[in-house]
Parts: sequence; structure tokens; C-alpha cells
Amino acid sequence: SRRWHELQAVMEEITLRKNQPFVDRIVPVLIDRVEGGFASGTNNELKLTRISSKDESLIGKMVEVRIKEAKTWTLEGELIVASA
Repeated sequence: SRRWHELQAVMEEITLRKNQPFVDRIVPVLIDRVEGGFASGTNNELKLTRISSKDESLIGKMVEVRIKEAKTWTLEGELIVASA
């Protein structure tokens, strides 16, 4: 199991490094769920992206999100514009 943990640590380091270039970019995100005060979906590179929102009308919509923070498994951002 030590080997698995070492592999997991390397994978997390690589994933975070690959997410860093998204910070300060505006990306399109297709929102597919709203829960726990966050709306989330994937961008055009299939990165899980979250914004602070309880607006369930965003589900199924493509929105523009400015990425504020890159985490290991998610990109955190703010809503710029929602499509009609």
C-alpha cells in the first residue's frame, strides 16, 4: 500500500501542476449540478469546475467562469456570464 500512496502523491502533484495554468483564465463551463452552495460542471477540457451558486436554473447551461484557484481535483472560479 506504500507504493499506492507514493503513486497517488505523484499523480496529485502532476494534476495540480496541470490545473495551475487555468488560473485567471475565463473558460466555458457546462453546469450539470447545484448542491451544497456550489454549481459545478466541466469545462471544454473536461476539468471539474465549481462556482459559488445556489441557482438551479444554471443546470444545463453553458456559463463563462473566471478561474480563481486551481486545486488538485477541481478548478474554483466566479461566474462571469450565463447563456440564455
